[in-house]
Amino acid sequence: MKKTLILFATVLLLAFTTADVRSFYTIPVRSNAVCASDYDLDGDLDILINCDGDYLNNWGGIYVLQNNGKGYFTYMDSINKDFLGSNRNLFVDTVFNNTYPDILYSSYSLYIISTDGGNYYRKSFYLGEMVDDHPNSGWAHDCRYIFMDTITGNFQITDEDFYPFAFGTADSVDFDLVKQIYRYPSANMPPNQNTQTSSITVNDHLYAVIIVSEDAVLNPHQEYHNFFWDDASAMFCTLVNVYGYSKDNIYVHYYDGTSPKSGNDLDGPDFPSNDIDYNASKSRILETFDNLAGTSNSDPNIPALTPSDQLFVFIDGQGKNINNHSTLGCVKPDPNQQQYDYLYDNELAQHVENINCAQMLFLIQPCFSGNFATELTDYDNYTAICKNRSVHTATSDDLYATAEIYMTNLRYAEYSFYWTAAARKGYPIFDEP
Repeated sequence: MKKTLILFATVLLLAFTTADVRSFYTIPVRSNAVCASDYDLDGDLDILINCDGDYLNNWGGIYVLQNNGKGYFTYMDSINKDFLGSNRNLFVDTVFNNTYPDILYSSYSLYIISTDGGNYYRKSFYLGEMVDDHPNSGWAHDCRYIFMDTITGNFQITDEDFYPFAFGTADSVDFDLVKQIYRYPSANMPPNQNTQTSSITVNDHLYAVIIVSEDAVLNPHQEYHNFFWDDASAMFCTLVNVYGYSKDNIYVHYYDGTSPKSGNDLDGPDFPSNDIDYNASKSRILETFDNLAGTSNSDPNIPALTPSDQLFVFIDGQGKNINNHSTLGCVKPDPNQQQYDYLYDNELAQHVENINCAQMLFLIQPCFSGNFATELTDYDNYTAICKNRSVHTATSDDLYATAEIYMTNLRYAEYSFYWTAAARKGYPIFDEP
């Protein structure tokens, strides 16, 4: 038994201490990508190696090392640098249905080399860019997609009104910022007035609906403050701390029901609370107004208003003019559906016409929001019970709204920032609500 164990150990040791160097090939310049594929279609894996040239004009290109079927590799062919950029990714697949597989490589754009019996033809591939024509405006607004043939220089331009939704998602590739407009540095702010007071009297007849249909999560490559959340936070704190709204009477509809970037506590860590009540889907928004009107009692937390009550409505998010209607882009309840379900100006007017309260105030921030004012104050075509209404929109129905750039450098939406600052009698502290 002892002899058997010694013999087994000796064989095992030899298995791990002896080796056969199948191939040794010196690459003359630096290599930066490699892949294995049956390039010559003989049933075994060959090796392709990309090498960069250098500033001394040393050769760069792709080396093909052929497998002899037993794991020994010898030089088979090379593809000259004339065909290549400084690529970092290399793989082989059949793209053009030729006899031989094609070589794909990429750096800042994607190229395909079509191979056919030792002849190589680099196929044109496109580099895509997006140009934001109104970089200080909220979406939707005019932008352009430019697709350029990286070999011939030919290009085509398509006009769009949104950035590609795939940016920053699992379905997209990464992208680089090519050029950005000059941003004004933030101004020195006047001393902040302390708007937090413990002696404010709560008025139970004050009600508010805050609707923010967007959050800074669609494009995580952009490093900007989440001004949608900041807008909601500044408004929420103004209502509670300055005007005596009860938190229970403020119905916050935000994005999909939470803010992945900024959290649900709108009035800061000194007053920990979950202040976001609902998602900002179209159906949920209209349900809230129906309960305030008393035409529905689906939500026991939302009462029908009375002639002793006041209603304030703040709307923020992405706006769009659709067939001369102002709209708000609302999130879909199902995240697998398309991005927006639009709430039209006339739909909002229909669902608030039966609210029986003393006064309604609307502050509407999105682009192209002007027709909300037209519809909400059309007392001829809507049987509005409460006609004591004030409607403030950031724009007309044909203009973009903008972010605030002069004092806060994109920290807030411009119109609602100055409106809220006037209402609270002071600018907010930028690191707090």
